[in-house]
Amino acid sequence: INNYNKIIFKGKELRGKVKELQSVIQNLIALEIMEQTTDTIVAKVFLDMETVSVNELVRKMDIVTRTMLKEACEIFKDDNYESLNERDKDVNRLYFLHSRAVLFYLDNPMKAVKSHKLNPSALLRAHKIAFYVEAVADEARRIARYAREEISAAKKKKIEDFLLEILNYYTTTIKAAHTSDENLALEQADCKEIFYKKLKDWEEDSKKTPDVYKLMNRMQRIVSLIHNLGRV
Repeated sequence: INNYNKIIFKGKELRGKVKELQSVIQNLIALEIMEQTTDTIVAKVFLDMETVSVNELVRKMDIVTRTMLKEACEIFKDDNYESLNERDKDVNRLYFLHSRAVLFYLDNPMKAVKSHKLNPSALLRAHKIAFYVEAVADEARRIARYAREEISAAKKKKIEDFLLEILNYYTTTIKAAHTSDENLALEQADCKEIFYKKLKDWEEDSKKTPDVYKLMNRMQRIVSLIHNLGRV
């Protein structure tokens, strides 16, 4: 993330951690193992940072996150938690690269202006948006995890309807972010309290089922994240 182009893992205990380190390296875009011995792994980055668009990365993160929310809405019909888990890893990979790109352009502001017409404040705005999109993806995965537990049919219907409303809330808010539509973002600002009121009304009933109560907390968290995305 700090834009080092070579990373060296070295140590006597390396032999027992090769698979773990390979997994870490594979989770970072354009980082590849170039040399490997019994006590050393050398990984190098193969990426021209000037070609990386922070706004395009946000859009890619959004596409995957939107898919995750849609899959979370269908979790009661199709147990797709493993799929959501893999998609969340994809969002993480994109977010790591996004963080790297933002730092690169902040250190090289003229390249940001020349290559992408972005000033430092635009870079920070893009990074805030990416932060909230990645966090929404995390919560979509957690919601799906708790939704796998034993839940009554009536509660499932209520949760499913609520998740569909959250999907629409996210889709409209991220549209406002992509288009810098302040009026649309302001229209969405009141949604948080409406969602919170619904969750408050369900609170006592949901406490009877611990996993449902945890799921409700995750849904409250995702509403808060989408609201903050709208504030950006």
